[in-house]
Amino acid sequence: MKDYVIYILGFVLILAGFYTFYSSTSQLFGWFWPNTRSSNYITLTQVCCLISALIYVASGLLFFIKSKISTTLLFIATIIMFIGYIGMLIYINSGKTVTITFIGEMLLRTSSTMFYAAVAWYLFTRTRFVYPPGYDAKSFKKLIKEYEARKRKRGS
Repeated sequence: MKDYVIYILGFVLILAGFYTFYSSTSQLFGWFWPNTRSSNYITLTQVCCLISALIYVASGLLFFIKSKISTTLLFIATIIMFIGYIGMLIYINSGKTVTITFIGEMLLRTSSTMFYAAVAWYLFTRTRFVYPPGYDAKSFKKLIKEYEARKRKRGS
């Protein structure tokens, strides 16, 4: 895959991490928007978003050096976001109110984290077959079949 695609994905992941950090800290601590502290936000979900934001930034930086560790970190972030999402659903099922934009935001964050984990796995850690020089997948399969046929003849 072209390097510029990996760099763009890493840059977008870093931006998403900074935005998630900004929004979750402002909702948890009321630093940037003083009136958001009084809104209906779930503490567990915001803590999960804050932890995931730090993982997003670290994984985005690891995208630039094409490290396999980014895959592991993003799978951990996916699990953390699932915990936050389940916490939000339990909070809603208990009859408490939550802003509708927060539900969409959590759905977007959780699904995008799963997407980035899958992309990181595809780019960095999946198993790739390396064929001998002069062979492609089709001709290599033919070579293996011929080898197995010769091996069976010798064994019989």
